[in-house]
Amino acid sequence: MGLQFPLRPALTAGLLGTVLLTGCLQFPAERDMRSDIIVKDDRHFVFEATAFDRGRYAKDSDQGEATRTGLLIGELDRKRLCPNGYRIVDREERVIGNAPASQGREWLLRYIGECR
Repeated sequence: MGLQFPLRPALTAGLLGTVLLTGCLQFPAERDMRSDIIVKDDRHFVFEATAFDRGRYAKDSDQGEATRTGLLIGELDRKRLCPNGYRIVDREERVIGNAPASQGREWLLRYIGECR
């Protein structure tokens, strides 16, 4: 049988509304990571990135750390900083937002770095 075209206006509006709302929903596993770099001087920087308890950008996962490292290297290259490499001298983390641990908390990670 299948759907008959043209669909009735009420059904069309309902389907369109469902599609639009589904696209606007944000599920914890699909939250995007944000990052920024703060240049202190020509040798020192702070790289900040958000992370989550679980998912693609998990705070303590190899995949999450590799993603953040890649973003940091890209930012340093774009700003032409640390051509001889860098080292992270400290990493700080704190919970941001109000989500309960059961929903997966959001973290702000700060990497304090210096150029070699």
